[in-house]
Order: sequence, then structure tokens, then C-alpha cells
Amino acid sequence: MKQCFKCGQVIPDNAKFCSACGEVMNPVPNPVQGTVTYEQEALEKLDKGLKWEAICYRVVGIATIVLVVLSLLLGIAFAAVSHAVVDGTADYMVENYDYNGDTDFYYSDKNGNEFYYEDFGENAADAAQVAFGVAGVVFWVAMIISSIVSIAYAVINLVAAGRVTKHRKALYTDCRGACDHATSVGVIIFAVFFNLIALIPIIINNVLVADKKTTFDLIKQRQAMSTTQNV
Repeated sequence: MKQCFKCGQVIPDNAKFCSACGEVMNPVPNPVQGTVTYEQEALEKLDKGLKWEAICYRVVGIATIVLVVLSLLLGIAFAAVSHAVVDGTADYMVENYDYNGDTDFYYSDKNGNEFYYEDFGENAADAAQVAFGVAGVVFWVAMIISSIVSIAYAVINLVAAGRVTKHRKALYTDCRGACDHATSVGVIIFAVFFNLIALIPIIINNVLVADKKTTFDLIKQRQAMSTTQNV
């Protein structure tokens, strides 16, 4: 015996029409012939939506990790450039200015202009070192904090992708978890905060499960019966 997907009336398995409402019945699923029933179609649509939801979470998670790695590499490059600039200050003085004695501590450029060492060389080098040192500390503190937050964000998305994939794997044997996931308000709120792109397939699945509630209820009953028989 089976139920009419429209009114719920119990009818024989081979009935082509519902005896209560007259609705045309799809044939019993036949894997050999590849017959597609309303139930199979609903499961396939839900499966597709879950697939895209998992993809959205996974792509954002991986992309975030890649960005963190690139940011860290940029930080290393920044530190190397800072060090090179500070060292280059002294090299520039040696290459472009002539030292005029141990007592006067004067430097002169190629045009004969003289500069007192402490006013020009020492202070310039110290100023450059302090400036780049402070900038480097601020940069790395911001980089570390943002990296920790970004890694946590990426992990959350990858865990969410794994959870959705788990529902997909069980869909054709027990769709209760997938249906509960699709109709959960908490899942929608989660996507709003952590992945707006995933919100699109989530809403589509929400509408699908709500619109075909009777069909999914029938699927749950059949899956429960099948599990009981196999046990």
C-alpha cells in the first residue's frame, strides 16, 4: 500500500489514480527502468541545493585561508623592504657624501654643501629606523589579529561544508536531517553572519521543502519502513 502525495489517502501500490481525490499517481520507483517519481525529483532538487550550499561554504573557507597566507607573505616582504631601506640610508650617505674629518664630523655632497653628521646622518638613520620599526610592529600586530580572525572564519565555513555534505550522503536513506537543516531558521541566521553566498541555495531549499512537505513526509515514511525491513 502507498499514500496519495496530494491528499494522503492510502491506496494500492499499483493504483494509477487516487480513489479519494482522483490525482494521477506516479509508478512505484523502478531503478532498473530509471523511472523518476515525484519523490525522486524532490530528493534530487534538495540534493542539488545542498551540493551548492556546501560548495559556497567550501570556496569561501579555502579562499580565506589563501588570502591569509598571501597576507603573511606580504608582511614578510614588508619587513624585508623596511630592513633594506634602513640599511640603505647609511649606504646612500657613504656613496653620495664625503666625510671631512674626525674632529668636525662634517659631510659634504657632490656640490660642496656641508652637513653636520649628527644633524644629517645619525638622525636620518635613527629616524628611518624608528619609523619603520613602529610601522612594522603596528603592521604585524594587525596582521596577527586579522589572521586569527580569518582562520577562525575559514574553519567555521569548512565545518559547515562538512555538515551539509553529511546531510547529502544520508539523503537517500534518511532525509530527516536534510529536511530539518533546510527548514532551520538557525541555518539562515548562520549564513547571514558567515556566508551570504550560501544563503541563496539555503533559501531555495527552504522553499522547496516547505512547498513539498507532503512529498517529503511520504519519503520519510518510506525510508523508515525500508530501514525497519532491512533490520
